[in-house]
Order: sequence, then structure tokens, then C-alpha cells
Amino acid sequence: MVHEMVAMLLAGGEAQADLGILSDGNIISTTSFGGKYRIIDFALSNCNNSGIESVKLLKNYVGTAAAVCNELNYLEEKNPEYVLIVDGAHIYKMNYRLMLKEHIKKGADVTVAGLPLCAREAKRFGIMHTDDNGMIYRFDNKANEHKMALASMGVYIFSWKVLREILVDLKGYPGLEFGRHVLPYCLWRGKRIASYKYNGYWRDINNLKDYWDANMDLVNEVSNLNLYEEFRKVYSNDRRRMPQYISGKGVTKRAVIGSSCEIYGEVTGSVIGSDVVIEEGAVVKDSIIMDGTYIGKNTIINKGIVADGCTIGSECFIGDGDDIGSNAQGGYHSGLVAVGAGSVIPSYVTIGRDTVIIGRTSREDYSNGKLPSGRYMVKDR
Repeated sequence: MVHEMVAMLLAGGEAQADLGILSDGNIISTTSFGGKYRIIDFALSNCNNSGIESVKLLKNYVGTAAAVCNELNYLEEKNPEYVLIVDGAHIYKMNYRLMLKEHIKKGADVTVAGLPLCAREAKRFGIMHTDDNGMIYRFDNKANEHKMALASMGVYIFSWKVLREILVDLKGYPGLEFGRHVLPYCLWRGKRIASYKYNGYWRDINNLKDYWDANMDLVNEVSNLNLYEEFRKVYSNDRRRMPQYISGKGVTKRAVIGSSCEIYGEVTGSVIGSDVVIEEGAVVKDSIIMDGTYIGKNTIINKGIVADGCTIGSECFIGDGDDIGSNAQGGYHSGLVAVGAGSVIPSYVTIGRDTVIIGRTSREDYSNGKLPSGRYMVKDR
């Protein structure tokens, strides 16, 4: 049986240190997002909405292209005409069929999705240089920082015969990556590489600040990320049907609230997961609270990211003080407070910004009831 196009979805390697706090050491793409989703739900939904029936999930611990190399037998069995390579750690909505249409129209061997960005920002993802027909002739980061450039989104369509040829040539290369090794090799071999310009919402989730920014986009009054469109839905495995409960004293403003929540306090500009309880007098502002977390009475959380299953006591102030930037211990300098999965914070403590708390902490762990800005605390979970 010949499949027109199959997708190889790179679910990601282990989360980097800061995001690993939130995912309990799991891969980035399985981290909660937006109150009811996982990050990987976006790529999976894009495939579903694009009519792609065959999707293979890969863990790319050894390199993105190396992970696909390990699945050559699978691809031989499917024998598709085209292979779509997507990253599961991105937040965006794309119709891959439109990209395939451009691939075929241009007679390309490879097509790379690109996002127009200021060159200074585009350097983070790799800059694609194209001719007047949108064909790529060079990959590098050389561009005027004040001009626009086309940044690689890490979304590729290969003609299967070309991909097979290239991966066989490069198989065994240590840490084989598409952007760093495969695409330059394709250019060297004279393959036709086309660009596909994408102008919608896209975020790469690579650190705590990226993650916080993407969630905050959901509660901004002006945002290009729309999760309520009927024709391009984002699906999840959240089958819970219990409604939210907001008490007479509960207040919500510009907030996304997951199912089965109980809100007795105030939530502003925040994303709240499912099964979260926020007690009376508590204030949650500009924060992300993941599934199954409990927040006690009169506790204030400002610019916090609290992972799944945490317990936070009463009368706490989390996110106190000013940002301290690059002086933060361990390199956490986003102005945020990160609380790891399953952590416990006792009542009556004050926690500064640029801080990390992991594990079951007690009152005795906090000198004078405080954790200063720029510090972190790690205890047994």
C-alpha cells in the first residue's frame, strides 16, 4: 500500500533543565499547556486536520535525523511518496497539505517551512536565504540584524526517495540533525530545496520564558493564537466533563480555566489547568498553574509557573521583589518563579523572583520564612 504522505513527529529528547522542572524529567512535548492540552497536541492536531493518517512518534535523544534513520524500515514498509518531519515542541496551527501543494508545484526534493522574523531573532532558529522563486541556496546566520529574515521552523517535507538516499549516505554520523547536517548536505548534492513561507502564530518552546510567553498569549486581548476555531481544532485527551466552579467571591479576568476547577479567590491574566483549587482570598496573577494543584487561602502568586500536583499553603507570597536578571543562581533569569511537579510549599513563606522550588519543602527550609530572589531549593519529592 502506498501512502501519499506519512508524518514523523519528533516528540523530543529529555527536557532541558528548566523545563524539566515542570515535566518531572519527561520530554518537553508532553508538558501541559493552555489549561487542558499538552504541547504535542498541536503537532498531532495539525496532522489530523491535514488529513495525514500515518503518524510515527519518535524520541530524538540521538539527533532529529538520527531518530528518523532508526525508522527507515518503517518508512520502507509504508513506502510513501512524501515524508513530513515535524517537531512536537512547537505551538502553532498549520495545514501541511498547503505546504505539500507548494512542494509539488515547485518540483522540490525538500521543502522547509519558514517564518519571517527580525534577523536578530531569526538567528536563534537558523536563517534561510532564498532566490526570487523561493528556492533556498544557503543556510547560515549571516544577515543584517535590523532587517527581516526567513527563520527555519523545523518543519520539512521530503520526497521519500530523496530522503532515503540522503539518510543512507549519512547514516551513522554522530548526532545527525536535519538543520545542521542533512539540509546542507542536500544543497551540496544539488537537491532542490524550496521554502514555504508561513505567516501565522508559531512559538518554539525551549525554555521557561518561551513557555510562559506562549501561555500568556492565550489570555492577551490581542493574540494570533485562536483555540476556538471550528475548522482547525486542537484536540486533547482530556475526557473530563466536570464543569468549573467559581464561587460568589471568586473573580476571573482574562483567564483560561480548565475543567473541574474550584475558584474561590482571584485569577487575573493566567492559565489554570484542570482540577485546580484556589482558595478564598488567594490571588493568582500572570501565572500558569498546572493540573491538580492546590493553592491555600490568602496566598499571592505573581508570574509563577506551578507544575502538576503541587500543594501551596496559606498566606504565602510567591513572586515577591524585583527581577535580578543574570545574577540568578543556576541561570534562571526570566523573572519567573518555577515550582516543580508534586512540590509542597508550606504556609507563611515568601519566595522571591527568578527562583526554583522542587520537592516537599517545610517551614524549616526557609530562613526567616523566605527564599530570596535568584535562589533555588531542591528537596525530595
